[in-house]
Order: sequence, then structure tokens, then C-alpha cells
Amino acid sequence: MNKSAYLKSILGALLVLLVLCVGLCSYAKWQAYRARRDAELLILELHNLRVGESTPDDVNRITAHHRRYRVFLRGDTPVCKDTDELCYFDFSYENSLLARLNLATIVRFGVRVLVYKRRVNGIIIGLQCGVRPNFFGIYLNEGLQPFTELTPTQTLEISNVRQEITWVRLTPNAPERDRAYSLSLKCFDHIGRCHSKAELLPSMASEVTVP
Repeated sequence: MNKSAYLKSILGALLVLLVLCVGLCSYAKWQAYRARRDAELLILELHNLRVGESTPDDVNRITAHHRRYRVFLRGDTPVCKDTDELCYFDFSYENSLLARLNLATIVRFGVRVLVYKRRVNGIIIGLQCGVRPNFFGIYLNEGLQPFTELTPTQTLEISNVRQEITWVRLTPNAPERDRAYSLSLKCFDHIGRCHSKAELLPSMASEVTVP
């Protein structure tokens, strides 16, 4: 093989490799984008639920829209029936491929909906960036756990058990409910790194950021 043919073969191989890399990165970003859009829709639908009022039918309708990201943990049921006393619904999202390519921080988004005695009894939403020991996250809890110091007029509690994790606990009638559900998933399919909890819940940035 002469020098010119050898160079052409090398350039051809490099071009193929470049096309494959671009294709893989594009697919990873598209996959993360699709997951983000589905998760954003789920947040909107959860926001429309009412703890203490919404029924199993309401949750079943939401579940039907998000089958791809439904996970089954112990106690979960495929469909919650009126005769079931207790039902759990769990969802899980990750930008795993984008993170494995080192193009973004790994982002995990998870949801659990609890139905008890034919009514939605609680909603937990978790959004976490990074892995131990370099990680941070926001966890939203509506209706399940009591506040640390309950007072008759209290509707919201923001606590930092650890600097990395902030819990936002609220009652179903909390005036802050819209802000609490305004989670941002922009880090999910963004090329680059997410840096702080303020990016995850910008509507409550000053409350969830630990000095």
C-alpha cells in the first residue's frame, strides 16, 4: 500500500469513528431529553393530584402515560383497585448514558405515590445530581411525614438533614405548593455539570441553599 492510500484509509477510519461518536452523543442527548420531557409531564400531573381527595382512578390514569419509567418495588401493584387498601406507584428516571459518556452529571429523578383507603395519601419526589460523595438533591414530601415541630398554622417545612440534601415538606393546602412543584429538570439533558440545589428548585433557591 502506498503512502497516499494509507493516509486515505486512516482518514476514512477517523471519519467513521467521528460519525459514530457524534451519533452516540446525539442518541444519548435525545434519550435524556425524552426522559426529561416525560418526567416534566409527570410533575404536572402529580401537581394536579390532591392528597386526601384524588382516587385510585386518578393515579391509574397518570400511570398509563408513563409506563416506560414505571418501576415495581416491594408492595407495588400494576393497577390500584378500589378494593385495595394500600397501593404504591413508583417511577424512576436517569440520564445514565449521557453521564456514562462524561458529558453531564448523572441526574436521578424518582417519584412515589401512596394510595391508602381509596385516596392519595402522600407524594414523594426526589431529584438528585451526582454520586457520593459529590452529590446534592431536593426531596419533596407532600402529606406523608409530619413536620419536626408541628404548629396549627404551619404548611411548609424546609430542612437540611445534611448539607447535600434538602427536604421540602408541605401540607396539601400549602400556599407554597406551586413553588415547591416547580422543580427544574434542565440538568437532565444539559451538556455540562449541574452545580447547586438552587438549579433544581429555582423558585425556592434562597430557601433550599445552605450557606
